[in-house]
Amino acid sequence: MRSSVMVGVGIAALLGGMGALGAGWPQGVRPAAVKGQKLPQFHGTINVDFGGTPGQGWHAIAKAYERIEPGVKVNIQWQNPSTYSTWLTAQFSAGHPTADLVTNNTVAQLQAEGKFVNFQPWLFHKDPYTHNLWLDNFNWNLIGYNPYTGYPGNGKLYDLNYQVIQVIWMYNKALWHKAGIYKTPTTFKQLITDFKKLKKSGTIPFAIGGNYNSLWGDKGGWLMRIYPDQYVRSSVRDAVSRPGDYNYVASINKKWHYNPKNPNNDNSTQVIVNPVRQWRLIQQAKRPSYNVASPKWMAVDRNLRTIFSYAEPGFVGVGDTQSDSLFLSQKAATEVTGTWTISAFPKDLKNSLFTGKKGTAFKSFPYGFFNMPSMQGPYVEAPARTISLPIGFQGFVNKNPKQTALDMNFMMWLTSPAGQRVAQEAALKSPNGAVTPVAIKGVSIPGKLGKEFASVKYIGDSEGKPTTAASIARGLGDYQPSVVAWVALAQKYLSGHMSTKAYARASEANIKKYFVPALENVALMTPADLKTPQKKPVPPVKHG
Repeated sequence: MRSSVMVGVGIAALLGGMGALGAGWPQGVRPAAVKGQKLPQFHGTINVDFGGTPGQGWHAIAKAYERIEPGVKVNIQWQNPSTYSTWLTAQFSAGHPTADLVTNNTVAQLQAEGKFVNFQPWLFHKDPYTHNLWLDNFNWNLIGYNPYTGYPGNGKLYDLNYQVIQVIWMYNKALWHKAGIYKTPTTFKQLITDFKKLKKSGTIPFAIGGNYNSLWGDKGGWLMRIYPDQYVRSSVRDAVSRPGDYNYVASINKKWHYNPKNPNNDNSTQVIVNPVRQWRLIQQAKRPSYNVASPKWMAVDRNLRTIFSYAEPGFVGVGDTQSDSLFLSQKAATEVTGTWTISAFPKDLKNSLFTGKKGTAFKSFPYGFFNMPSMQGPYVEAPARTISLPIGFQGFVNKNPKQTALDMNFMMWLTSPAGQRVAQEAALKSPNGAVTPVAIKGVSIPGKLGKEFASVKYIGDSEGKPTTAASIARGLGDYQPSVVAWVALAQKYLSGHMSTKAYARASEANIKKYFVPALENVALMTPADLKTPQKKPVPPVKHG
């Protein structure tokens, strides 16, 4: 991902039409605001450890906060993004993590074990920088999270996502025009036709990374879970919480009806799914959407391999930084990126991370964007959506009450309009910082840049939805042993060294092999829980 740690700003106009959070405050009562308090004075250290490259505006953020809280030192440190998850896991294995603020979306097991601070109760504290409850800083409709119940009703929020992005395709207009293409594709069939013309014109049609990091968590992984969403959208119906289930909420589920024409229909604020039922269906693997060896999954697999067949030679050994360089140097005509590129593109052309040498720059070129072209065929259930959601995945290591209070004060400032103004200015001045809209009230991206963000059409979000598009598309539930095994299979398959049937069967075997450990370590359930999906699961007892 270009500009891998973004400093986001602005209200997300491009996400208009997101579902409402339900009928008002619980029991119609809004929690009382905390009475006035003086601006707290803190002493201590906050170690910010992200995976990425320096110079993205965070040092300016740290200095601004230190001026407000002179007794606090904020250290900004950058870890290798390709080994970040391993580094973060090792922090806990050592027993005493030095890191405080991290990105924790790739360590589901550590979240499940409560290794990070739960933000939810802190949302009802007063933010001393806005003088309101902290939860009032956010536009929860955009975030898609209910601050009162949590998701899925467990009252846990281990990371904050407030930087709103949308994954889109970016193309080099000059190279497309050279190939005789003047209209962007809206269907998968047209996309492949255009790729054929680009290849015939002598350019690489499509740049993409195919190494472990890309296929799991970055650009390759985006495609591998965006497109199955078209084929398994209806799987939400099978796992919907029913009357008598431990997490059934009549005011939400009783009025819900499946509607694939509405891209927000399966939003977690619109329908509540019983995760026990979902895992049970994955275990049984009888319904096509829950079985990666079914004809519908093989249909999307064939299309995905077709896309990757137009990538650069040897893409399985390439990371996203290298594939970005191919696109920026005009050796490739198309890439998958995100709306943050709107502000980052001029900087990326001069970024030594992509050029390979400080002081050098790629020549600028005319470019455009288009949304995910929809696949078509007998197994397709709905139009293509994309990844269009708040990101950031910023969480604090759970250490002690004093450190947590300091951490929360810093985050309250950062997610206030005052903090976001600092973040916006820092990102725009930084040589490789990027801005993106945020789901924070009272903040907007000004001028031409804001209009460009607002021009991106919202087609729906496939990420984090209660379907099987993400849970079984890349191993099982982000359980690392299953992910490692799946990446090896995907690399063989996408590079043409494995048949679709063999890949599907091997993927199915991988899920079966790791089902119980993933169930216990990621979902915090046991096989016994699946026998009675109406009951709230009991976390397995850990020994040693």
